[in-house]
Amino acid sequence: MQAVHHKPAWFPNWTNSPVLLVGSGPSANVLRNLDLSRYQRDAGLRIVTVNNAFKLVPDADVLYSHAIGWWRHYEGDVHTCWRGKAIIGTDPEICKLFPDTQLLRPRIDLKVDPALPEHLRYVHTLLMDEPGVVGWGKNGGFHMLNWLLQLDVPEIILMGIDATLEHGVHWHGPHEGIKNPGVPDVVLWKHYWDHAAEDIRAMRLRTRVVNAGELSKLTAYPRVDLLRHLESKL
Repeated sequence: MQAVHHKPAWFPNWTNSPVLLVGSGPSANVLRNLDLSRYQRDAGLRIVTVNNAFKLVPDADVLYSHAIGWWRHYEGDVHTCWRGKAIIGTDPEICKLFPDTQLLRPRIDLKVDPALPEHLRYVHTLLMDEPGVVGWGKNGGFHMLNWLLQLDVPEIILMGIDATLEHGVHWHGPHEGIKNPGVPDVVLWKHYWDHAAEDIRAMRLRTRVVNAGELSKLTAYPRVDLLRHLESKL
């Protein structure tokens, strides 16, 4: 008999809330001087930020990064700038810096050679069978996509999920002192993200995913203009 997995108690109830998922791609620059508070207040918009995107929306609902190196590098900035609600990661070491961090867990692919390092053995597809366990997809935005699908949110609006280096590495430029993505990374990101759209349809999930990033190379999600789309929800 297959085990029944219940949602962790810390999972929010966002079943009626559209979610803006903000990555750190150059497309996210449009949020620099944009006040989203009206949509948060009147349309029930929730906002999830990945890595340095929290600086664009410091009062977002969630700040997520999986890399302990990122948390150590930007610990001071998070303490100074972050005014949001929840911090989520995957590495228990993050809890030493931010004790209230909630943790997700990437799944190991048991078919892959166990002699390989753990980060090379993760599953890269969406996972829905065990809430809190997510596919890897080689980037934090993918982890948050998987988590939001597990929350059964009605809609995810992508911003800054660009999967290209044509317009720069990040909205803020390259990281200093920690690793930045290269071309092989963004090629894989695009593959995993666009394939995820097929999985969403195959699993008949109710969540609609749209892409508001003007510079994004993703091709599997309907395009929307961010402000027009948010205005339509008021």
